Amino acid sequence: AEAGACLIIDVHSFPSKPLPYELDQSPDRPEFCIGFDDFHGAFLADGSWNDACRCAGLQGAANRPFPGSIVPTKHWKRSSNALSAMIEVRRDLYMDEETGRKLDRFDNVKLLLADLFRRLGKASDRGGRTGASLGASLSATRAARLGERGRWGVSSDREGVGA
Repeated sequence: AEAGACLIIDVHSFPSKPLPYELDQSPDRPEFCIGFDDFHGAFLADGSWNDACRCAGLQGAANRPFPGSIVPTKHWKRSSNALSAMIEVRRDLYMDEETGRKLDRFDNVKLLLADLFRRLGKASDRGGRTGASLGASLSATRAARLGERGRWGVSSDREGVGA
């Protein structure tokens, strides 16, 4: 609020094979998905966030298999300074989906997420919203701590939010 802008980064994971309820049933699933819309996530439209995925040798996709991101209802399509992005990580990158065992590359995925947070913060700050970069840096630090405990961000119910 002090900086006049807010960057929401919502992090989830998804299975390597589509679940029956998912709208996108394509078996070809990217390793990372960045979800956003044109109003609250226009800063992502140029795809520069995907450089982090490419540098790590991973495939990223915009709004696939999950489109959009969360925004508080009172700001949905009203507040252009409420910025939002969703990061989805395919689970087989960091864990054995059958056993839940953490894979050796878990730490690499954690570092990539921190890099994505930094990039999202920088991209959102292009319009002079200095607080957004600070918030993303703090989120990256928090994500690294959550990753150390084997958790990946906080899931949010999409009911009552723009998606």
